[in-house]
Amino acid sequence: MISRTIATAVLLISVGAAQSLAQAAAATDPWKRVPAPSSCFVDDGYEAKLHQAREEIAADMEKQSELNASVKEKFDAMDMREKMSRMQAYMMKDPQAAMKMMQAQQADAASMRSGITASADDEKALRSELETHKANFNSAADAVSRPFQAKRQELIKAKAKSTMEGASFAFASQADVDSYLALFAQENAAYEKMCEPFFGANGTFPAWLNSYRTKVIEKQIDGGVKQDATIANQMVIMDTPTGGYRSTAPLKGVRDYMHEVIQVYGFRKHKAGDPRFEKETKK
Repeated sequence: MISRTIATAVLLISVGAAQSLAQAAAATDPWKRVPAPSSCFVDDGYEAKLHQAREEIAADMEKQSELNASVKEKFDAMDMREKMSRMQAYMMKDPQAAMKMMQAQQADAASMRSGITASADDEKALRSELETHKANFNSAADAVSRPFQAKRQELIKAKAKSTMEGASFAFASQADVDSYLALFAQENAAYEKMCEPFFGANGTFPAWLNSYRTKVIEKQIDGGVKQDATIANQMVIMDTPTGGYRSTAPLKGVRDYMHEVIQVYGFRKHKAGDPRFEKETKK
C-alpha cells in the first residue's frame, strides 16, 4: 500500500509546489511587460515594441529552460533507492496529511484536464468572433475613407498635373495643395473617431483580447504551471534543492498572448497620405 502511495505521489502534482511556482512567477509578473497601445494607426511603432518585448521574454524562457534542464539532470542522477527511501520517510512522517495531499493532487489534475478542454473550446469560439469583429472594422473603415478618397480624385483631375510619366503629380497653386492635404487630415480625424469603439480602451478588440487572455492563455498557463510542479513536487518530497527551478508556462503564455496582440492591432489602418504627391507650386 505504501509503495503504491509513493509511486502515486511521485506522479501527481503537489499543491504546495504548484503554489510555490505560481508565486515565483508572480514575483516577476511577465504580464507587466506587455506594452500598451498608443493610437488607432498601424504605423505608430506599437508592433515593434511588441516584437521587442516578445524577444526579451523568449530570451528569458531560454535561460530558465536551460536552468530547469540542469536541475532536473542532477535530480535524475540521484540513486533510485535513495529517492524511494526519502519518499517513504516523507509519507510515513504524517500519513493522513500525505493522503489529503494526494486527494488534492488528484482533484488538481482533473481540473487541469477540464481546463485544457475548455480552453480549446473557448479558443474556437473566440476565433470566430474575431473574424466578425475584423469584418465589421474593415467595413466601417472603408465607409469612412471612401468619401475623402473620391474628393481627392476629383481635386486631382481638376487641379493637378502629372509628373514623372504619371507616377506622381503636382498642383499649380498652394491653395490646391492645402485643400488636398486638408482632405487627408479630415480623413484621419474621421477614421480615429470611427476607430475608438473598436480600439479604444473599452473597445471591441481590447475586450476580445481580454477574453482571449482569460479564457485561453491563463488556462494554458495554469495547466503548464501544474505540469511543471510535478518535478518540483518530487524535489520537495525528497528534500532536494530545487536550484531555482521555475515553470516557463507564464512566460510562454504571455509570449503567445503578445502574438495575438500583434495580429489584432495589425488590423488598424495606416495614416492617410499619398506617397505620389509632390508639394510643387507654380511661381
